[in-house]
This record gives sequence, C-alpha cells and structure tokens, in this order.
Amino acid sequence: MIKELQEVTLSGIEEERSEEEKQGDEEQETRGDGEHDKEGEVRIREAEGEDTRTPRAGRIPTAPTKKELEEHLPLHVPYKEWCPICVAGEGIHDQARKTAEADKEQLGITISMDYCFLSSSEDVEQDPKVLILHDDRLGAIWALCVKAKGPSPEVVTWVVNKLDEAGYRGVELSLKTDQEESIMALKRAIAARRHTRTSMVESKVRVPKSNPSVERAVRKWRGQFRKVKLHLEAEIDQKVPPNHPMVPWMVGWSGDILLKCTTRPTGRTPYEEMTKHRVKHKVAGFGERVQFKVATDTVQYKYDGEWSDGYFVGVITRSSEYLVMMGDTVYQCPTMRRRPQAEAYSKDCIKDMTADHYDYIKRGATTKRAEVIKGDGRPEVPKTLEKKFQPRSVRIREEDLIRIGYTAGCPGCAWYSDKLGPHRGHSTECRARIEEEMRNIEDGKSRVEIAETRKEKYKDTETIDKEKTNKDAKGKEQEELKTPARPVEMPSSSRQAPTFDIGTMGNDGNPDISDDGKRILAACMQGIDVTELYSPERINEICNEFGLQRGTSMDLRTGWHFNLEEHRHAAWEQIRRDKPLFVIGSPPPHAQCSHSFRR
Repeated sequence: MIKELQEVTLSGIEEERSEEEKQGDEEQETRGDGEHDKEGEVRIREAEGEDTRTPRAGRIPTAPTKKELEEHLPLHVPYKEWCPICVAGEGIHDQARKTAEADKEQLGITISMDYCFLSSSEDVEQDPKVLILHDDRLGAIWALCVKAKGPSPEVVTWVVNKLDEAGYRGVELSLKTDQEESIMALKRAIAARRHTRTSMVESKVRVPKSNPSVERAVRKWRGQFRKVKLHLEAEIDQKVPPNHPMVPWMVGWSGDILLKCTTRPTGRTPYEEMTKHRVKHKVAGFGERVQFKVATDTVQYKYDGEWSDGYFVGVITRSSEYLVMMGDTVYQCPTMRRRPQAEAYSKDCIKDMTADHYDYIKRGATTKRAEVIKGDGRPEVPKTLEKKFQPRSVRIREEDLIRIGYTAGCPGCAWYSDKLGPHRGHSTECRARIEEEMRNIEDGKSRVEIAETRKEKYKDTETIDKEKTNKDAKGKEQEELKTPARPVEMPSSSRQAPTFDIGTMGNDGNPDISDDGKRILAACMQGIDVTELYSPERINEICNEFGLQRGTSMDLRTGWHFNLEEHRHAAWEQIRRDKPLFVIGSPPPHAQCSHSFRR
C-alpha cells in the first residue's frame, strides 16, 4: 500500500507539471477571440433564464509531495486525508454541522422524533419508554410516555393534537426520525391522520449525531425530568417506582416546563412563539397537594362545599386550566389554591395517584365532581335499538386505494395505511370521492353500477313490503270484527289431556291467573296450538290425542320452499296471524344447508 502511495505521489507530480504546460499552451491559443465567444455564451444562457443549483461535491484530497510523504511515513502522524491507512484507522463520519447558508434561510418545518428510556437498560420490557418530539422552528419539546414502541391510536392522536396546538393543522411539514421500523410505522400513521402533505425524512443508520436537534432535545428533557422526580422524592422522602401511574404524567409535565420556561435567541419561549400569548396561569410542584374548584355551574348541591383536595399534575396548553388528580380521576378546573409548605406534600400520593394517562388522552379530564350513586350503584342499561338493514355499498379494496389514492383524515384510509387496531370504515366524503373515481375505470364502473342496482332493488322491495303489511293489518282488523271467537275443541281421544297450572282461586272468589296461564288461554281461544317448520305433519298428527288444535306444517313436501323470498314472507305472516302457542322447528343439521330458514 505504501509503494502504491509513492507511485501515486510521483504520478501526481508529473500530471501536475504536464497539466500546467498544457494549460499554458491553451491560454496562448485561445487568447483573443476565444474570450469573446465565452462571454457571448454566458449572455445567451442568462437570456434563456437557465438556472441550476450547484451540487455539493465531495472534496478530493490533493496528492502529497515527496517531502510530505517522507515526513508522514512510517508513523502516520498527524492524520492525513490523502493517506488510505490514516483513513482506515482514524476516519470518522461526516459531522452534521450548521452552515452559514442554513442559518440564513429555513426552507420548511421539521418535526424530529425519537424514543428514549428512563433507565440505563433498553432490554427490560418494564422500563418506561418516552417519545420525544422537537420542533426546529419553534424550539418546542413535547414528551409522551408510551407503553410500547410503534403506532397506537392513543399515541397517534396525541402527536396530531400537539401539532394542531402548534398551529400546524393543514401546514406542510417534514417528520424526521431514524430508520427503526417501529418509529417509521408511527410516522406513517401520523402522516395518514393529518390533513395535508407530510414529508418523510430519515437520518443515517448507526451514525452518531446524525439527528442532533432531537438528541439535544432528549438530553434537555431528561435533565428536567430528573429534577422534577428528585424534587418530589425529596419532599415525600420516598422513591417513585419507575412503573408507577404518575410517571407518564411527570413525563408530560417536564416537557411542558421546557415549552413555557426556556427562552430562545429571540428572547421568547416556544409557548409564546406558538400562541403569541404569555403564560399567565399559576404553577405548583408536581404531586403537590392543592385545593381546586370546578366550574360553578356544574355544582348541583350548594349545601356541600365547592372546593376539593387533589394532587397537581399539569396544565392544559390550550385553555390554561389545571389538571388535578384524585384517585383514578383527573379533574379539569379553572381555579387552584396551594397549601402551606408543611402540608404541601404527602407520602399518600404514591397510593392515591392512580389515574391512567392513556385514558386521559382518549377521554379527556372531567369537569365536575363525582356524585354519590344511590341504590345498588348499577346504572340502568338502555334498551338497544334495532339496527335497520341497509344494502351494502361498493366494497373499497386496498388495490383501489393504491390506484386512486388515500384520503387525508379518513379513518378507513388511515387503517389501510398502518393496519393498526380494528378495521374502520371510510368517511362519507372519502367514499363519494373514491366511487366517483371508480366510474372512470372499467372494472370499478361495473362494481359501482352493481351496488347502485342493489340499493334500488332494496328500495322497491321495502316499499312493496310496507304496502303489503299495511294491507294485511287492515284486513286482519276487519276479519276480527266480523268473525266471533271460536270455542275450544274438547279432546276426541280416550287419552287424558294434559293439565296446565294457570293460576289459583283468589280470596274474592275470582281466579288469579298467572302470566303463563294468560298466554295459554289466549292461544287456545284463537284456536291454534302448534305450528311446524321443516316437518311433514309429525307433531300435528298427534295433537288431537293431547287436546291441542293443530296448525300449519311448513315443509318442502307440503309445498313450502324457504329458498324463495315470497315463501319466507308468507310463513312469517301465517305465524303472526295464527299466533300459535308452540312453533316447533326441525331444521337441517348443518347451517349451510340450502333449506335453512333465514330469519
């Protein structure tokens, strides 16, 4: 390798000499009219408006002289970039330094994201994991304690809300992360939830300081988190476990402190740059015992006091309302009062602060105090409403979205993008847009027409069924008015008829008929006791032996074919009209049989 370096050095010296001689000859030949031609070409290019950005080429090391080579060998001190041995032994990665051009002009907004850990070991599953966000324009830092790496509905919602708070709803920006699969999946899920274009940028693999802005943010946040935790532990004289429910709240509050208290070169805090307002709310120590008062119009009982005790855990950025925790509930209140220093902290906060931070992200804080529930504490369960049948619309497949494009803000498109959680349907606007685009595609047009035909057929069938139902109801009322009640037939067989316990005799001499007895008597007075389904008169043949009035036997062998829609409707109408005491069904043994009765 050293011999090759010496040969390169000698050849480089000779090439330099030959190039200098050659250049001198060319200058003599081109002196005169050549200069005018070159100036004319430049003027033509400027007139045409041709503009290009000069690429940033890598630096080529100059060949060493013979003296430099002798001084450098054999110790290879100091480091020389033209020496392959020095590069192999001591070379480092390109450093991410800010240039003067980057300081002058900021092309866009970049949100950097990275994970960090609250302990020294990254292999322990129980260690809290923290997602750090850094805004290079505002200098803002946000932190969220996550249960696992990767996208989840709560984490995606939290990130999108923070970007909206910063005023980035509908604003194009870039998301910069490393190339770890979990955080890249999270980045894709966030981009799918936003309402505008979001660019993806990744830092270099296994290169230290390749994303220096978020690394500085992690270092700054971790220091603030330690100060908040150590202050609480010093006040209560007890360690806070790393997996305690209060830790996620402490993580977020540490980020809010940096957002509202650290100043930028402009002399303003990120919060002031973001909201154009100064911080006016009061603060207390994390986990400090405070008295709080909920909104006045939510207090129902003026007899009781309107102030309650709780533990301070943070402030809502948008409304500047306080977050106070009591047990497993977090309250959102406009007013807070601190206690004397001797009563400000208590060891009971370890067992009293149990609210889950993820529940707060999903549902928010409550604005009224808990009320006492009288009785057994079980709320009345409302009756479920019957879901009306609707004909299926055209099915949107994943290949349709790839070909037509995703819709920003649509939950269905967001699910197809990250495949996170249960399947979610498309919004009305998204479905209308995709169906309109599918009409321009041969395969999609036929699918849309089939779906529309299915809807029109259902509307016609629904109209016919309503008219038929109204007509049958009117005919039944007229028939009941004309036809007297039929007496119950006595058993014609010598076998003893079954007895039913329909009630007892009351003290006033009148019978007290039970509910079952009332139903039995009503069915007997109407004259029909048994109706059979999928049975060729098996039960009806022995009805007379038990004193029962036989009804209809519906089977293929008696002319009923339940694959036909009109036969199914007729069967239901027959059962509603006869009101039998028993409906006995003998369906086929497997659910996929073609004769299965569809309800």
